[in-house]
Amino acid sequence: MEVKQEIRTLQKLGGSIALYLPKEWCRRNGIDRGSKVVVRYGEKALCVEIGEVRERSAVVDLDGIFEGELKYVLISLYVMGFDRVRLVSKKRIGLSVRRFILQVLNYTPGYEIAEEGENFVTIAIAREPGSPFEAVLREFNSVSTVFKYVIEVLEKAASISEEYADAVGELDSEVDRAWFEVERAIYKAIDRPHPGFPGVRVLISLLLVSRYLERLSDHLVQLVYEVREQPLQQLDVANQVRAMSSTFLDIAEIFKNLLKSREDSGDLDTVSKLVNLIENKKSLRYSVIPRLRKESGTLAAYHVMRIYDYITDIAEVAINVIVSGFYSRTAS
Repeated sequence: MEVKQEIRTLQKLGGSIALYLPKEWCRRNGIDRGSKVVVRYGEKALCVEIGEVRERSAVVDLDGIFEGELKYVLISLYVMGFDRVRLVSKKRIGLSVRRFILQVLNYTPGYEIAEEGENFVTIAIAREPGSPFEAVLREFNSVSTVFKYVIEVLEKAASISEEYADAVGELDSEVDRAWFEVERAIYKAIDRPHPGFPGVRVLISLLLVSRYLERLSDHLVQLVYEVREQPLQQLDVANQVRAMSSTFLDIAEIFKNLLKSREDSGDLDTVSKLVNLIENKKSLRYSVIPRLRKESGTLAAYHVMRIYDYITDIAEVAINVIVSGFYSRTAS
């Protein structure tokens, strides 16, 4: 679809402001005087659409897809904003397949089985997950929980059972679920802007932070698996992760404040604090990491470095948001 752009001058019409629609667009879509359109608008965006809002739906043939592929197909359809997915098969859908579908739905908040028969299952969105801001806050909270229990495993590695370590690994699924929720909320917001539409730049920042949080959680959980291999050599790693957890909580608090009060984006003192956190990465890379590599192994050191990388990536996004808001205010 070709997207065209024009500069149009608003006209005064009675007590209102009038915007004349392009003739070519009206002709192509059968729009004339008296036609009904849907007008959607946000802070700095206005969209004119034809007809009613339609439900996005898809049909997936279970006979032509592997079980492992089905998980990612459903997650992708969820993230991209599909409201209804019908899973069909020429054969009877067994209990094991249905159980697998329910397991996948744990990753897609709002999707539920709406209808099913001998050879089909229909999944529909029962509720939208909410705003991308709320979803990112939930993801921050989920990662904070991962930090808490990973530190516990690292400190008590020799006495932690394998079952407990696996339970910590399962916490990563909660972070993944929040990440998918953020993606869906952002795609929906861009596809159909609403009165509270925050703008594409803000949504890009949220998407970046959400991805960094998901990757950060992955590396935390991988540290747990490393502990299972060398439980007596991880006290130094535990100390580093505890320190990074404190740094993460500081940045999380800053970012939460930015999300809750977007009109006041913070001040340059906060920027200085974030810059110092980012600059600390140099000392970590050149002094701490070589020691960890020697005492705790290459993989453990790698995961510690990546965790701090993602924490500082989040800090950099926060700086972008604060600086942009600060100089926008001073310029006006």
